[in-house]
Amino acid sequence: MGAEIIPVFNIIFLIITSTVSVIGILASAFIVTLNLLDWGKGRRLNTCDLILVTLGISCTCFQCTVVGKSYFYVLCRASLNFDNIYTALFTLHVYTGRTSLWLTASLCVFYCMKIVDLNHWLYIWLKLRISKLVPWLLLGSFVVSPLLNMPLYWSACKVFFEHTTPNLTANAAVPGFEMRWTLWHDLAIMLLDLCLPLLVCMACISLILTSLYRHTRRMKDSPSGFSKAHLEAHFRVARVVGSLLLVYIFLTLAELAYTIPYSYQVSLVAQIIISSSAPAQSIILILGNAKLKKVMLRILSPRRK
Repeated sequence: MGAEIIPVFNIIFLIITSTVSVIGILASAFIVTLNLLDWGKGRRLNTCDLILVTLGISCTCFQCTVVGKSYFYVLCRASLNFDNIYTALFTLHVYTGRTSLWLTASLCVFYCMKIVDLNHWLYIWLKLRISKLVPWLLLGSFVVSPLLNMPLYWSACKVFFEHTTPNLTANAAVPGFEMRWTLWHDLAIMLLDLCLPLLVCMACISLILTSLYRHTRRMKDSPSGFSKAHLEAHFRVARVVGSLLLVYIFLTLAELAYTIPYSYQVSLVAQIIISSSAPAQSIILILGNAKLKKVMLRILSPRRK
């Protein structure tokens, strides 16, 4: 018998996934490395930098699992221990991906608390203690989310192996195409994995935009009431959180298409969008941070002073 020929869709899928993952790993590693270098020089990491470093590490791990899972599925489908190894890779992939989503929600909450002013007593209490609460938010992202979601994904992964044939076909190129989850699994996954962090991000951008509107109105009525720098900070945070929310929405739509696949092509596109979410997020964070953006421009344009 001749050697197994890899379908062209699989090759294209691996090329795109690899390219996206390299970009994501480089961008996330840049965020982590720059902040750790500053920390090594004696500068204390502030709360925002701590979140960025944690998020960068999580996104790096996520992209590594994307590459490992994709290559192992396509190239090692006939392996004797394929089921066990792929289940482990898939579990790590989901764990790092969902953790990154909750870390992003934590970052949006931090930005919101720092930039928005409200008179509600609970909001004021949280605003005064946000720096001390951030480590608990980060810990919750790593612990609570996996405990809620891993059993569902573990069960879904087992269903996948029970309903797939041992031979590699074009329609089985992307894991999950032949998966048929129950309605309970679908609703639980969407609620726990996507909807709650998405609602947090939407609430944050709503508060930020409302605060921005009020500040611009006050500046028109009383130009000396708010500084231009404060207004610029509002615009910068609004752009960052709004861009993260846009990436989050595309990710949610891709997850829906991937969970309930309609065709092989749709499943391929959905998987690529899911893999591209972390690189897009890292690039947004770099462009939205003055320090990171300055160093990045210096690296890309060495002659620029």
